[in-house]
Amino acid sequence: MTASVVLCGCYGEESMRKTNPGYVAFDYTCGAVKNYDLIIKNVYRFNEYLKQTTIEKRDSVDRLYFSDVKISHNEDADAWTLRLINSSAYHTEFTIDTDGKSIDDGDAVWTVSTPDKTLDCRIANNGNRTWRIAEGRDVDDLFEYSTRWDVRFNEHGYSLEGSGTLLSLATPKLKLEYTVKEPLEIVVDKALSAGKLSIVATDVSKNISEETEAIILWERGIEIKYKSFDEEWYYDIYWW
Repeated sequence: MTASVVLCGCYGEESMRKTNPGYVAFDYTCGAVKNYDLIIKNVYRFNEYLKQTTIEKRDSVDRLYFSDVKISHNEDADAWTLRLINSSAYHTEFTIDTDGKSIDDGDAVWTVSTPDKTLDCRIANNGNRTWRIAEGRDVDDLFEYSTRWDVRFNEHGYSLEGSGTLLSLATPKLKLEYTVKEPLEIVVDKALSAGKLSIVATDVSKNISEETEAIILWERGIEIKYKSFDEEWYYDIYWW
């Protein structure tokens, strides 16, 4: 089974398009980005909550950002648990170990994990409104992930730069290795709006690889370059 066959995940008319395997590689990779968007967004908002100096101010941030999130504190540790209510996300509960610091502190390193440890990542302050996620691991129904991100916040949301690997849980094993060639621009609570990804899909058992380039054209459009083919696709990149 070649990587092309492994990646032919669409059915009907769309599966007949020449760049369909590249589109599927992008779809899987975009799922990994979306999983981390949920973590980044909630950690950023929780930091705003944690920085408040009075109960009244924290209640105000809670009402603004966490209407669908329940926050609890382990008083025996510097750990806080966020439980997402009525969420379709894969992870609906995760713990943030702050080590007693705001993520804004220069030497801050927060650990974010789920109770079953399928998600485990370190988020470090990298200066100039930038975070470094140097050790990101995650698992969902389809893949194991390893991730390295630089997160740069701006007035609309944030951008992502870095690379990562997805390894399928099912066999034959499919490995997707991606690199951000142009920063992925994410408008918080709206969409992935710009950026470029290079993706290498490998059928592990046969050691056969294929490359794809995905360019975000606009909030619902992408360009897929696969082998000698180049096609535009409609893609709903809207987040939670």
